[in-house]
Amino acid sequence: MRISPRIFYCFTLTFPAAVVAQSAPANIGLQGTAAYALIWNRAAHAVDSPYTAQTARFNGRIALKVGRNVYLGISAGSWMYAADFGEYDSDFGQSVVAVATAVVTTAFAQTYPVRAVPFFVRAGLGFASTATYTPTPLQEIPAPLIEDRHGRFALTAGTGIDIPLRQHFAVTLSADYTRLTGTATGFESTAAVQLGLGLTVR
Repeated sequence: MRISPRIFYCFTLTFPAAVVAQSAPANIGLQGTAAYALIWNRAAHAVDSPYTAQTARFNGRIALKVGRNVYLGISAGSWMYAADFGEYDSDFGQSVVAVATAVVTTAFAQTYPVRAVPFFVRAGLGFASTATYTPTPLQEIPAPLIEDRHGRFALTAGTGIDIPLRQHFAVTLSADYTRLTGTATGFESTAAVQLGLGLTVR
């Protein structure tokens, strides 16, 4: 059977294009990041330092692409620190230390301002569940603890860059600032700065 030259010519043009289209990575329109962060906490009444670098914890983010270079997502993470508040106990021969934790969940928007550069900025609003444990002034051994729990709004802003590894994978470097509302008094953490190193799938 004789193949028409015209049919053969069309086949040789369309076949490579079809192969390239099938092998090109699809844009899944979704990205997730798992990161390990160093966290500097700020407490309202701490006397050792305005920020204390005593936390290193994992956090995670997942976001859906909603526009050109714009993502909406949810992040979750936690903090824990112990801070010296300068209340010296002569019987125990040590300063009073408070231990505080916070679990923070945030809804955020993230955008890449320059399309050719994987640099991003983000901001969000969320909720923080905090718990603070401090010893009572009773001169007993062991001293009982006072537990103080609250729910706070959390405001966050950050920036970072995705460094491509291979198709759909990138190393993400980030810096974020989070402020908890209503914590001007008490021993809770009022704010935190986080430097993160993570792996992003997109």
